[in-house]
Parts: sequence; C-alpha cells; structure tokens
Amino acid sequence: MNRFTRRRLLSLALTAAPAAALGACAGLPTADQIQQALSDLNSLDATLNVVLGSIETIKGIPSDIVAQAQAWVQKIDGLIGNFANVVGTGSATLGWQSIVGDVAGLAGLLAPFVSGPIGLALAAASAALPAIAALFNIVAAPLAAAPSPAFLRLMAEHPMTPDEALSIIRRVAATRTLPQR
Repeated sequence: MNRFTRRRLLSLALTAAPAAALGACAGLPTADQIQQALSDLNSLDATLNVVLGSIETIKGIPSDIVAQAQAWVQKIDGLIGNFANVVGTGSATLGWQSIVGDVAGLAGLLAPFVSGPIGLALAAASAALPAIAALFNIVAAPLAAAPSPAFLRLMAEHPMTPDEALSIIRRVAATRTLPQR
C-alpha cells in the first residue's frame, strides 16, 4: 500500500488543478487556441465515455456507482457541448468550474474500483485540464473544495504532466481504447 505524506497529498492537490476552482479569464483566446482547446475537450469527453463503457463490464463495481458515473458523464457531455457557446464570456469561468469539478468528482467516485488502464485514463482526463484551461486563457484560482482522498491517490498512482495527459486523451479519443503506459 502506498503511503503519502500530508505534504505530498497537499502538493498533489495544488498541482492537479482539476480539483481547483478556476477564476476569471485572462483575456480572449485566439481562434486557433479555441479550436485546439475545444478539440482537446472533445478528446477528454471521448476518454470519459471509453472509461464509462469499460466500467460497465467490470464485475464488482456496484450498480449504483455505475449509474452515478453514467449521470456524471452525461452531465460532463452537456457541459462540454455548451462550453463552446460561452468561451470568452463571464459564463466561461462558471462553465469551466463545473467541468473541472465534475471530472474530478467522477475520478474520485471511480478511483476505489479501478486501476491500470482505466485509472490511467481517469488521471489523464483530470491532469489534462490545466493545459486545456491555458488554451482558453483561464487562470487558476484558490481551491474551492478539498479533493477526495480517492482522487488524490489516483493522481499519485498516475503522475504525469498536463502535456503527457493531453497526449493520452488524444490517443484514447483517436483509438477508442484504454491507454497503456
């Protein structure tokens, strides 16, 4: 069993920006940045749908957890679909906060039940969010709520940079298969 110091968990919480609420836009992104960021959000969405399809076939995950995961993925689908309409407005920050919170919540919900490629895909989805936020010129603000211990363990088990995470979710979106490291 991995043991994490309080300092290590706190550093993960602060560097794994998915658990962070995000603040105001730092300026309007360029059209190219918006296009790339929306493409990456679609890759993130595809990754979460691949994860959902995979957990539905795993024995041992309670049906209520699978149902909650389905509801969160559907909500994230809607948030991502709506986000393109609010980029560059004050609503973008609120929309982004919802996406970040729901992705981290989904990862925390499933973390106790998954490992290997599914855990890697969830961690990549969460870790990619800071890079996507940067494309939208959304700046990190202080944490709104503490991330769950399960989320922190998942991120510690699958450390990666935001760029590595983007590479993973893009590969999952392109192949519709779980990642291997």
